[in-house]
Formats: sequence, C-alpha cells, structure tokens
Amino acid sequence: MKKIRNSVLIVFLGIPLIAAGQSSLTYLELNLIGGYSRIYGWRSKTIALKNSIGLEYYRKFSGDYGDYLTLDLQARLTYDFDQKFKKAFALEIHNALLEYKIAYGYNIRAGHFDIPFCLEPNVDTHGTVLQTFAQKNIGFKQDWGIAFRGALEYFDYALALTLGQGMGITIKSGSYLVSGRVGSPSERNFQVGLSFIYGKVFESMDMSTFPAPDYGMIISKKRVGVDAQYLVGPFLLKGEIAYGKNDQNKMFGALLESDYTLPFFQSLELELQSLYWQDDLSNRDSRDLTVSAGISYKVNSSITLRTTYFHDIYAMGRQPDKQIFVQLYVYKRG
Repeated sequence: MKKIRNSVLIVFLGIPLIAAGQSSLTYLELNLIGGYSRIYGWRSKTIALKNSIGLEYYRKFSGDYGDYLTLDLQARLTYDFDQKFKKAFALEIHNALLEYKIAYGYNIRAGHFDIPFCLEPNVDTHGTVLQTFAQKNIGFKQDWGIAFRGALEYFDYALALTLGQGMGITIKSGSYLVSGRVGSPSERNFQVGLSFIYGKVFESMDMSTFPAPDYGMIISKKRVGVDAQYLVGPFLLKGEIAYGKNDQNKMFGALLESDYTLPFFQSLELELQSLYWQDDLSNRDSRDLTVSAGISYKVNSSITLRTTYFHDIYAMGRQPDKQIFVQLYVYKRG
C-alpha cells in the first residue's frame, strides 16, 4: 500500500520538474494563526488551519487549438504546537490534480480535488478561518479519485468517484464516495446548486498526507444538499443545507453567512456566520450550533489579516466554548 501511495505522489510532485522550463505560475503561502479558548486556553489551530508554509504550482498546457490540460499542485508543511516536536510536522497535499479538456463543456480530472457537494467547490476556503460545513458533513473537503465535470451555457456540473479517505492516500478496502453537483454558472451573481453524496467514508481526526492519518471506523453516508450564493452590492450572501443519513441515523445541517465589503474602504470585509449541525435527529445531544463573526483586512494583494470570534450555543460531546483567533495569511506569486 505504501508503494501505491508513494508512486502517486512521485507522479504529481515530479510533473512540475518536467514542465519547469515552460511557462507556469508558482505561489508561495504562509499561514500564521493563534487564538484563545475560554475552556482550553491558548489555541494554535482551527478545524481546518494550522501554522504552515506552502506552495502552489499551476500550469495550463496549450496546443494549436487552445488549452487542453491543467495541472494544479498545492501543498503545505504544517506545524502543530499541540504535539511534541518530532511529531509536530506534517505534509498536507491539497490540490494535486490533472484536468483534461475533452471538448467544450466536457472535462475529466484525476488526483486530489474538492468534493462536488454544496458550497465547497465554488468558494475558496483554503486560507480562511470561516469554513463551510464540508468537514462536519463528509469529514474532509478534498479526496483522491476521478471526476467528470464541465460548464455549459445554463449550468455547471460535476460527478466524482473517490476513495472516501480525504488527504490520506492509503488504499483501504471498503471505503468509497460518489458525489455530484449541478448548479448555476459560477460567474453569475446569483447561483444555486443541487448536490448528493453516497458512500462509505473512513473517520479520521487527522488532516495530513504524511504521516498518514489514523483511520477509525467506516460510516455509511447518504446526503442531498442545496446551496446558494447571491452577490448584491457590497454583500455576498451564502447558504447551504444538507439532509441524509449517517449509517441509520438521520442528520441535518445548515449554514448561513453574510460577507460585507465596505464600499468606501474595500480592503475591509465584515463576516457573520451561523452553522447548525446534528448527526442524529433523534438525539438532541448530537447537535452543534456556532455563531461566528470576523473582520478581514487586505493589507495588499498578497497579505491578509483576520480576526474571528466563535460562540457555541450547542456543542456535541463537549462543553460549549467561546474562542477568538487572529490570522496572518500571505499568498504571494513566486
């Protein structure tokens, strides 16, 4: 299994070296984050972010008839202050995909990419403190596999078959995930989408590629979801709803978010989010409800400062908490 995992990574990590002499885009990333919890004290990470340095390599291959192949490789080296030094470092492979354009409106991609479900594939949460409900819903935002996708005049579409393991790349029997989404074209001010997922997914609290995550039990997941975005003036309104089953338990999740960019000072954005999640509708103790508020300030095109406050109303399996985080995020062309 390690040979399979290493072979896949060698292919994707080696492609930039093969194409190094050709035109491409390289971005450097730095994420510094820290916060305070009323219950746990100092915090050095959120559910999706750790202190890290990263790199993204992006390239389009063209021929006589235009672009036909896209490569995107995005990785982070993270440091977890909650671990001992020898175990604190990890490599996270985020985007690691090749996408081939078969014809107009028909594309096939392979590698590690966003699961086509609800908001996640159409919003950029790679460096943000506020997230969608993807990790509560599936357990991860991206997975290894293949997908068929495209953009037509009246709708975008995607259908994917993936391993059901997230960042990990170890082949384990029994896990798989089928997912799909049909929605409005992504360039419109008002967008709406309909999604589904079906499969068996490994549970894991780790989010890394190396070392490999410690997988727990397999959970059968069935979902339908609806998402929407509406850009109106200085407001960007977002929402998503998911309903389905975890094994035999019915579940429900909903997210509402409003982002406001100050018209007279467009470097400053105010964010307000409410996220509700219940893994088992028959058990009131299985619900989460968190209200969040944030301020985001773009120092320039490469540097963003954020502060975000989280207030738990309900918290599944733990005491409701209040947390505040401060982030310095740098994403700069190399």
